Amino acid sequence: MQAIGTARACGCTGLLIVRLDSAYYNAAVIGAVRRADARFSVTVPMNLSIRAAIASIGEDAWTPIRYPRAIWDDQLQAWTSDAEVAEVKYTAFASKKGQAVTARLVVRRVRDLNKKAAGGQDELFPLWRYHAVFTDSPFELVISSPG
Repeated sequence: MQAIGTARACGCTGLLIVRLDSAYYNAAVIGAVRRADARFSVTVPMNLSIRAAIASIGEDAWTPIRYPRAIWDDQLQAWTSDAEVAEVKYTAFASKKGQAVTARLVVRRVRDLNKKAAGGQDELFPLWRYHAVFTDSPFELVISSPG
């Protein structure tokens, strides 16, 4: 949390949000960020608890988003410009005595395209790939851009 201290020492008095990849998704790191009077945003690994939280999100909670420019999706090996986002309240580290953290699980989902559809193997229901972030950021889920 040296970076938080450095930012404060340089005169940053506003809201600080520490962005972390999934390697730092643990109670010790999140606790340290909070003790340093900052907020966190950390990518989460897809475990059973995260999958259950995502499954609890109702279909009507998903908000479609469209990227102004297509982005390359490594898993699909294709350009994509559509996704959906939703969020759900989530408690992480509940099994660690005194270290549970309740915040927002923000989830982005992208259609997992059926590569066999062209061969007549149409899908019975849509399949999705999920990417989740655990955060206590106060920012809105989706902010519309002007124009």
